[in-house]
Amino acid sequence: MFSHPKSESYDTLHKRFRAQNPWFKYTRLNGETHFPGVDLPREVAADIEGFLQTK
Repeated sequence: MFSHPKSESYDTLHKRFRAQNPWFKYTRLNGETHFPGVDLPREVAADIEGFLQTK
């Protein structure tokens, strides 16, 4: 999970990595810090719960 840095090239890098590594999950959160667990705890928890439900 990422909230910073916000750049298209950073997102593209992770999307390409995901395409080659299906075990990798990339989520962009709408936060304002490098610490989405602190900045957006509900969104982080929801993403983790959703991930665990797919396993």
